[in-house]
Amino acid sequence: MNEKMSETKWITFDCYGTLVDWNGGFRAILERVAGERVDELVAAYHRFERIVESETPHRSYREVLATTLQRAANSCGISLAQEQQQIIAESWGRLGLFLTSKLNWRDCGLPPSNSVY
Repeated sequence: MNEKMSETKWITFDCYGTLVDWNGGFRAILERVAGERVDELVAAYHRFERIVESETPHRSYREVLATTLQRAANSCGISLAQEQQQIIAESWGRLGLFLTSKLNWRDCGLPPSNSVY
């Protein structure tokens, strides 16, 4: 085996909701555009996401995020500017880790991080 490869540590699995505080981070992102109506927008987002994903399965996840947010906001009567429709995709890489995840990353010898990119 390649010596460099044997030194590399890899971890891969679906991390949202397990390592990453998806709900808290998602809510914080949407609060910036919905303010006090954030809970209403989050609930609407969850109603529309599966519909959007099933309409055009070949959409990128970035497109799913923006389209779903637009529809959710419209259903709540919240007006979003074009750049605000991209807020989830633009902020996705900065979702915070659960504290236990941060400790586990450290225990694996990985650099400390507040986010997963």
